[in-house]
Amino acid sequence: MSPVGTLVVGCDAGHRFDVNKRGYISLLPPASRMTGDSQAMLDARAHFFDTGNFDSIADAVAASSVQALASGSIGPHGAEAADTAGSRPIRLAEIGCGTGYYLDRATRGLSQAGAVVEPVAADLSPFAVRMAVRAVPGAAGVVLDVWQPLPFVDAHLDGIISVFAPRNLPEFARILRPGGCLVAVVPTTRHLHQVRAEGLAIGIPDGKPDALTDAASPWFAEVDRSLVEFDMKLTQPELNNLIGMGPSAHHSAAATNTGPVQQGDVPGAHAAGEGRLAAGDATPANGEDAAAAGEGSVAGSVRLVTASVTVLTYRLTRSH
Repeated sequence: MSPVGTLVVGCDAGHRFDVNKRGYISLLPPASRMTGDSQAMLDARAHFFDTGNFDSIADAVAASSVQALASGSIGPHGAEAADTAGSRPIRLAEIGCGTGYYLDRATRGLSQAGAVVEPVAADLSPFAVRMAVRAVPGAAGVVLDVWQPLPFVDAHLDGIISVFAPRNLPEFARILRPGGCLVAVVPTTRHLHQVRAEGLAIGIPDGKPDALTDAASPWFAEVDRSLVEFDMKLTQPELNNLIGMGPSAHHSAAATNTGPVQQGDVPGAHAAGEGRLAAGDATPANGEDAAAAGEGSVAGSVRLVTASVTVLTYRLTRSH
């Protein structure tokens, strides 16, 4: 897909798609029953991100993106990729973009490093793409199903960001340029463990970073890994948003038969941390009793919750 006129994109086969007034295109099949994140989930996510509690994760994503795409210091093809990108804009897509929080931070980091960036916000949810193109200056937006062939020509992108989102690794390899990079974020077993200990989320299996590296090995080599772990002191509304921005809302949708949902790598989903919540548990409890209950409680109506993720950088070694 590429621009073929004002607010029109198309492909070599002659298909044409109009960019809507909200600034994005939808490439979902007309009969698709896949359901992305709802507006309520995205609003909860935006409110939670506004608190700054996940800034350390966003900063790590940005730093990894800058290191891989602007410095050329990572991996055997890093310098070559950076030299090539230095003469043209860096094309960076977040696939599973949500509100655009991580894409915006990475784009700003690359811009501060002197790069010109062409960001792309892609998600199954049209609500997400609409929010992301508003949040990320200059971003193009596309609604898509990550498990279908992605609407990018071969070797089009320099980098892909994937935070708590599904990853179609063969397609990622196809659309990345030689030496391109994938920055991925996965949770550790300590991520939100206080919430899971209360039965609000199922366990996260050990070894997720290694499992992703193994799955990616036919196309990608891991070139950097960092642990980001910190404690958050959350008010009850912040905790409710942390839980509400994740998979609990998907379970409510499933219970009402609104159609299948698309979630992140098992177990989990985009945003709150890939830990799937028990059906119907949109909030842990009510009032100060919930704030004071269980592991991780602190004085007053504030809860101590641990965030713990691994940020991985992969370099493309072989296309599809």
